[in-house]
Amino acid sequence: MNATAERMNHYLQRHRSAPKVSALMGRHAALVGLVERILATKRAAPAADTSALECEIDPANLQPKVPKLKREIAEQLRQHPPPDIEQARFTRSLEAVQAPCSLREQKFLRAVFENDFPSHTAKSRALVEGIERIGLEPFQAPEPLPPIMPHDVHLICWMGVDALHE
Repeated sequence: MNATAERMNHYLQRHRSAPKVSALMGRHAALVGLVERILATKRAAPAADTSALECEIDPANLQPKVPKLKREIAEQLRQHPPPDIEQARFTRSLEAVQAPCSLREQKFLRAVFENDFPSHTAKSRALVEGIERIGLEPFQAPEPLPPIMPHDVHLICWMGVDALHE
């Protein structure tokens, strides 16, 4: 019998006259077993595992997912930049098209992208104008969170559920 079981046994022996505690005497072995399993689980538990938390704060996981249509539009703009649009305006449009937007805005961009144009540069010019017309803005990445260290994670409680058979 380990120290915890001895302490529990001593407590139950001292308070045998209390009605609630004496009702537990019949289940004493089950309770001791439960406490021993809880303590064994606690000893077997690894130190704080922060890998799942680290995944949540990784800057690579905080980047927006770019749909296929928007990747195709960005590729069209890179392959065929319109010569009559200044570089700063073009770069801003290229960054903005890779930012998150609503389905309504995506449908508008799809309509422009799927239209027929006399040349690739004319198509790129229409895309830049469409991006500006709907007011897309470049994505601003959130500030990265500080890394989570194992000493930052604290165990609040352990809970054991065990069916007692009568």
